[in-house]
Amino acid sequence: MMRFASLGHYRLSTFEQLASHFGPEELEIQAGDRSPDGTVQVLSPLDFDRISSLRNVYLPKQILVQLGGFRSAWNASTLVLDLNPRVLNSWLLLTLRRAARRRTLVWGHAWPRTGSATKPGLIRGLMRKLSNGVITYTAHQARELSEKYPGLRAFPAPNALYRREKMYFTADRERNVVIYVGRLVLEKKVDALLNAFAQACRSSPKMRLVIIGEGPERSTLEHLATSLGIEESTDFMGVITDVEVLRGQYSRSFVSVSPGYAGLSVTQSLAFGVPILVSLHEPHAPEISALEPGFNGQFFNGVESLAANISDFYASRASWESKGSQISAQCAKEFSVEAMAEGVIAALAAG
Repeated sequence: MMRFASLGHYRLSTFEQLASHFGPEELEIQAGDRSPDGTVQVLSPLDFDRISSLRNVYLPKQILVQLGGFRSAWNASTLVLDLNPRVLNSWLLLTLRRAARRRTLVWGHAWPRTGSATKPGLIRGLMRKLSNGVITYTAHQARELSEKYPGLRAFPAPNALYRREKMYFTADRERNVVIYVGRLVLEKKVDALLNAFAQACRSSPKMRLVIIGEGPERSTLEHLATSLGIEESTDFMGVITDVEVLRGQYSRSFVSVSPGYAGLSVTQSLAFGVPILVSLHEPHAPEISALEPGFNGQFFNGVESLAANISDFYASRASWESKGSQISAQCAKEFSVEAMAEGVIAALAAG
C-alpha cells in the first residue's frame, strides 16, 4: 500500500512500471485529489486504475488533512507514505504503526530545500525516525542518510520522468530556442529569464524563447515580455505533458533554463540531450546532482550572468549539439523510470 498527498501526472510511467511487477493485491495506491495550489496536474483513478482518490482538505500554511482510506492504510503489511510533514494523517499512521510494529517506509526528499539543520529539516528527521526506512530521490541522498544515521535504511529511487526508450537526443535540427518548462509561479523566477533573454537577443535576434507551463504569474510574465519588447520572440505554450510534443520543443532548443530553484526540470532537459543553465544561489531539489558543469550545463549568478551564458551557449551550440547523445545517455542510465521503479521494488522487498 502507498499513500501520497497527491501524485503529479508525470508519475504515471513510474507507477505503470511498478504495476507490471506487482499484482493488484500487492500494489494499492491512495492519492489526494488536488495539489496545494492547483498548478500541478494530479493523477486520478481515471488515469490509472490502481489509484483510489482521497479528498484533500488544506488548512493554513498548506497543512493537509486527507479524508478516506485510513483503515486500509493502517491494515497494510507494508505502507509507503510521503515524506511530507504537512500531512497530518501521515503522522498518525506513522505513530500508530510504529507502536504496533508494522512496517512503514517514507518516500521523498531526504531534506527540505531549506537544509537539514533547519526547523523543517528537524521535523522531517522525526518522520524518518518513526519509519522503518527511507526511499530517496537520488543515490547521493541515500548515501548521505546512511553515513549520517548508520541505523537508518535508505533506498535510492532516482527521481525520473521517462522510460529509457524515450530518453534520446534528436540530431540534425536547427536549434535557436531557449526553453523553460515548469510552473509559472514567483519562486521559479521566470521574470529573470525574460530579462536575461531580452539582453541576449539584442546581439542574436534570431533566438526565440519558449515557455511551457501554467500558473498564476502567466499574465504578469506576458505583460513583462511586451514591456521588454520581446513579445514577438517569446512563445507562451501552456502546459504540455505529451512526451513526443515536448521532444519536438526540446529538439528546437540549444539550451534550457531553470531561473529559480531546479528540480525535475534538470533531468527532463538532459533526457532530451539539451544542456541546462541553473541559478547558482537557490535551494535546489536533489535532482541538481545530475548537473555536471561543462558537460551538460552550467550555473549562472544573476540576470547579467544568465544573459551572457545564453549568448555563449548560442555561439557554441554546435559543440553542445555534438554532446547531445552523451548527455541523454548518461541521464537515461541514472534517472530513468526503470531505475526509479527498481529502487522502490528493492525497498519493498527488503523486509
